[in-house]
Amino acid sequence: RCDPAAGEPIALLATRAFEHEVACLALRPPAAAPSPPDASLDASDADVPMETDSGGACGGEPLLAAVGSWTSFSLSLLSLPSLAPCGTTPLGDKGVVPRSLAFYAPAAAPHEYLLCGLGDG
Repeated sequence: RCDPAAGEPIALLATRAFEHEVACLALRPPAAAPSPPDASLDASDADVPMETDSGGACGGEPLLAAVGSWTSFSLSLLSLPSLAPCGTTPLGDKGVVPRSLAFYAPAAAPHEYLLCGLGDG
């Protein structure tokens, strides 16, 4: 975290060790983050449901990181700045690796999406 306007240097806020190698990473910019807790990412429209953390670590957290795993073939959402896990979803077939991630919030849509580019080789 840093605020260049205030002359703050970059500061380490949290670290996390992953069980599997990270293939790709995306950060949701603060401007794209919805402010009400009930407007957070909604996996109900997805083909594969997101398994969420019942502890509510991400209930009102507007900042997220998405992480694609190289060997578990899954996507995970992490709350920022704590790096607390919000949920994980498998990508299905073994051998299909997430290569690129991007958060997308269409202007007229009520939902926000996490786009994942896949590779099999």
